[in-house]
Amino acid sequence: VGVAKGTDYELAPVEFLTKATFFLHGAPPTLAQIKEAMDGGLATAEGKDALIQELLDDPKVIDQMDLFHSMWMGYSELGGQSQNAADFRMESKALVGKVLQEGLPWSAVLTATQTFANPTLAKLYDLDDQTATGWKWRSYKGGLRQGLLSHGSFLSVGVKFGDTSTTRRGYNIQKAIFCGQSSRPPSTDENGVPINTDEPPPSN
Repeated sequence: VGVAKGTDYELAPVEFLTKATFFLHGAPPTLAQIKEAMDGGLATAEGKDALIQELLDDPKVIDQMDLFHSMWMGYSELGGQSQNAADFRMESKALVGKVLQEGLPWSAVLTATQTFANPTLAKLYDLDDQTATGWKWRSYKGGLRQGLLSHGSFLSVGVKFGDTSTTRRGYNIQKAIFCGQSSRPPSTDENGVPINTDEPPPSN
């Protein structure tokens, strides 16, 4: 794969095209795009920039990037974990779309100070203007909430024993965002008694 450039390799035009369309649209390139690449349309940095901009301008990119973020951060299958699952997904998709459409840096996904919410989510998050109908961008209060990690979609990740798990969410952040590794939890407690993590802790 690729064309040798000294000790490195550079993707050939059709390889670059295929990687870009699968990543941004989740689909193979069109015949017209392939022809353009084979005719030298991607031989320069300017040609590649133009291709990426063309892909970003297509509405399909929002669906694909929403899917990418949901799978990456673990909230792609909320299912019955929350009665507000559909609203949570809409909220997170809107943020990803806003970042793409406004050309914001990707970090805005994690640092946004507003969220796209309907009255149900506004009340759940205790946002301002809870009586306003419909979906709209609303500001968080107090500066303690920001971006995707404050969305109900991510906060619903790792449900176990009927409740969410801050431990599992923290593990997701460690693994997905920081690309770190965590050691396995101990198999016994301080008295040497085996720990069964598949059962809820005993109630006192």
